[in-house]
Amino acid sequence: MQYPVEPPMSQTAFGYNSVMPNSQDIQYMVSDNAPRVLMVGLKRSGKTSILNTVFRQHSPNESLYLDGSARVERHYLQSIPSIALIDVPGSLDLDELSESENTLIFSGNVTIVFVIDAMANDRIRSHSIFRLCTIAKKALDINSAIGIEVLIHKLDSQTIQFKTQIQRMFEMYVQDEDYESNLSDTHVSYHVTSIFNCSIHIALSKIIQKLVPQAATFESLLSSFLAKSESHQVYLVDLTSRLYFAKDNVALDPDFYELVIHYNDLMEEIMKQQRRDIRGSPGASSSTGLVEMDDGLVLSYIAVSPLIGIFNVFSSTSMTRFPIIEYNLQSLRKSLVETLDYQDQQLDAHLNRFRTRHPMSPRSSAS
Repeated sequence: MQYPVEPPMSQTAFGYNSVMPNSQDIQYMVSDNAPRVLMVGLKRSGKTSILNTVFRQHSPNESLYLDGSARVERHYLQSIPSIALIDVPGSLDLDELSESENTLIFSGNVTIVFVIDAMANDRIRSHSIFRLCTIAKKALDINSAIGIEVLIHKLDSQTIQFKTQIQRMFEMYVQDEDYESNLSDTHVSYHVTSIFNCSIHIALSKIIQKLVPQAATFESLLSSFLAKSESHQVYLVDLTSRLYFAKDNVALDPDFYELVIHYNDLMEEIMKQQRRDIRGSPGASSSTGLVEMDDGLVLSYIAVSPLIGIFNVFSSTSMTRFPIIEYNLQSLRKSLVETLDYQDQQLDAHLNRFRTRHPMSPRSSAS
């Protein structure tokens, strides 16, 4: 594959000698009922760095020095519903599993996220495409509703035009590799990502939204608030990972979302203290914040629960209307709490699992 000549491509050829998953690996991939996101790809493609940057708040530079995962690891999005993101080491050969093992792994509410190192050499990229198509076809034979997402990763500082060209080339390569089943047109979504900007958070947020059963209701509520408040953008954010699992129906502005991420980082220590002090209903955890930027933007925040917050971006020229915006935020929060249908016992369970970092079970009934 010939890439446009812009930054030089890395010529490092990473090995991909494989080993068979053991019974513990398989158990980790299927052991609870939470919706699952399987992060797969060749070794050194960036899966572990992505999950550590998002869920452990490692800086991108720290993540560069991490060793790749040797066995399967799980991370949990501690919001509604609990979603497991599973780091499947590139050394594990999913192609050699038995039919019953494949059925266990790919059944249920599952999304496959295949991470490709876009800066690797041609041999590694070609093998990545082959593995993607092989795993995707096997998974779709078992579960036709399974989601296939491709992260074209490690495109950090290149131009938008260059990234667009790279994405189109990968789409064409998938079509060429899997021409007969036309996989790319019907099942695969592509995302250009980097851990050095908010693109990885945006991609994972879009993937997570597809697993949230109340996503359409959340979007409707947020869009209604946006129209009444004359705001630029509003997000419903998981405070631990900084991923948004709902937003309004206006096209995403990455600059606004990056502002939300930075503000959430500043709020983290305050939120930790509040979580330690929480007793009883979600109302006890309510807190608000407001910050005005030099560029004429204002960011307001209100907690929905210890784990979820609403972030609203609007113009400083609307500050004269802030009492109306604040009233609308409180109304939105109330509607979201009703939609989430929090009960005291459910909230206590969330907090206990958050503190101990144990997996959470999905809610027994949808609102």
